[in-house]
Amino acid sequence: MGSGRLIAILLALVVAVLIAVWAYARLEEPVRGRTGPAALRGAALFLVMAGWFLPVLPFPGPGSDLTHGLLVDRSLSMTLPVAPAGRSRSDSASVLASELAASFALGFGDSIRTESADGSSPPSGGYSLVVPALEAARASGADSVTLLTDGELDDREAARDAARRLGLAVHEVRLADDSRRLTIRAVDAPESVEAGDSIRIVVEVGALGSDVGSDSVSLLIGSDDGTRTIVSFRPPNPGRTVRVPALVTAPTADGESDGWQAFDVELGPEADPIGPPASRRIWVEVVPTAAGAVIVSADPDWEPHFLLPVLSRSVAGGARAWLAVGEDRWIRSGTDRMISGDDARVRRDAGRAELLVIQGQPAGLPSWLVRVAERHPRVLFLARGSGEIPGSSIRVGPLQTGEWFAGGSPPPSPIAGFLQATDYPALPPASRLYGLTGFDWAPLEVRRNRSGQPLPPVGAQRIGARRRIAVAAEGMWRWASRAGQSRQAYRAVFAGLAGWLLEAPDGSPIILLDERVRAGDEVRWRVASGVRDLTLTLRDSAGAVVWSDTLATPDSVVSSSPAPPGSLRYTARGTAAGQPFSTGRPLEVEGPERELNARPVGEPLRGAAAAAGALPSGGDRPLWPFVLAALLLCAEWFWRRRIGLR
Repeated sequence: MGSGRLIAILLALVVAVLIAVWAYARLEEPVRGRTGPAALRGAALFLVMAGWFLPVLPFPGPGSDLTHGLLVDRSLSMTLPVAPAGRSRSDSASVLASELAASFALGFGDSIRTESADGSSPPSGGYSLVVPALEAARASGADSVTLLTDGELDDREAARDAARRLGLAVHEVRLADDSRRLTIRAVDAPESVEAGDSIRIVVEVGALGSDVGSDSVSLLIGSDDGTRTIVSFRPPNPGRTVRVPALVTAPTADGESDGWQAFDVELGPEADPIGPPASRRIWVEVVPTAAGAVIVSADPDWEPHFLLPVLSRSVAGGARAWLAVGEDRWIRSGTDRMISGDDARVRRDAGRAELLVIQGQPAGLPSWLVRVAERHPRVLFLARGSGEIPGSSIRVGPLQTGEWFAGGSPPPSPIAGFLQATDYPALPPASRLYGLTGFDWAPLEVRRNRSGQPLPPVGAQRIGARRRIAVAAEGMWRWASRAGQSRQAYRAVFAGLAGWLLEAPDGSPIILLDERVRAGDEVRWRVASGVRDLTLTLRDSAGAVVWSDTLATPDSVVSSSPAPPGSLRYTARGTAAGQPFSTGRPLEVEGPERELNARPVGEPLRGAAAAAGALPSGGDRPLWPFVLAALLLCAEWFWRRRIGLR
């Protein structure tokens, strides 16, 4: 008991005695037998004033014998020193265990084991889970336990609740000093970046302990190609965090396939005087170009030039265009860097696009572009000739003669709201118009020379998860070339079409729920409804299969077997909405070494818990003084009546 608590108890005793004596000497009638009630009141006042400073008393259940157990932390963090250059926490625990009298001893970590007589079992656990040890101690008949640990428990609050539930008195002994240690709390980075761009990585660093330590700490970020980025920052105060930004350059894509790049984030050696510096590995997908809208013009005119700014504002990720300039030669525009590419480069970019825009004659497209268009879920086709739109039943017919002007009220369609304020008489005619059949709805009508039977210049269709729009009118860029209402109409039409194509897009058929998993835990995925014949495979860094399963009708959440530590990669294949899909990505599985990084410790576990048939103890705060004070006041009232006092 500390000196401050003892002074508070003595002061409460003096005040309680003075109040009781003064009350019965000055305020009560001078009858015989006042000493007994005065003593009861003084005792009750003392218990009320000093109650929070009195010790917690364990109350065993009826008929039980007091049994004391010893729980020793055997997680891997116990191999660290108690203080810099000191002996290990495990050795300190062994010394204390040999001095304490206990009925039995249990070691805990990621499992429960019986401790040797001298408590010298080597630490090896990858977790610090104490709740199973508390339950095992109670099952062995213990009424109280002493907990020897460094305080870095993974289930501290659950252990506090378990001690109360089990009626187990717990006394925690910390075996680590309060040296300042820095740890990585979180790392924020984009999931996907374009090759050669700058990646902004923000590292949240937390400080534990109380020592000031060094004034500057280094943060190192390394990639597989050997490049390293070093950032110096001022460490936060104990108990606080600081966000440290860093810029690294994404490696240049190899031109063959998109790839995930690993970046290792590590604090400098001065960050932790106790253990190894905290580190974290993250994965970023480096792609030739960012996702967004992609225009592939096999037969370019002025349309891509005017359409690009509209799509850039309408599609997340912006827009860019690939313009054919020869056999297997393309030029990319719409970005800061104008570069050239071949068919393979354009094919990869088009396959990743959120919205794919194709310009050309449907019957004269390259075979690879037809295959991309058939598989892509959202395609806007700018027809420059007749033929069938890939992936739909829309067909562009023969050329219609004459000049065709938009006019009349827009027909009912999902984008009719975009076109209500359109001034049709101000719009120039289309330079060419092709017949259009097989669509579900059309947002516009055009007439030859502003009269006669209307024809649709645009047709849209939805087949399952796929959405297709075909624009059978050439020269709509003329609307955008004029200022005022004409340009506004162009923007309204194509912004509305892009909005419908991207409306409520179908999500990924399978999503990894946890990007970081602890060794021994399951890897979990969320599977979209409608996915069938799903094959999931986990491979290690060497490519060996560590787990695989095939599910004809998977549940909404699918789990693997316990995962081994290290860098793993999963692949998923199956069908969704009748279309085949294939996806995958790497993930990290934390090994036992995570125990060596600094972690918050929280308030110690101490005090008695309420046992069956016992007085409530309130956990770390005693309640028995207040219960006893109430009984003493009742006794005082009864005694006062016996001697004639009211």
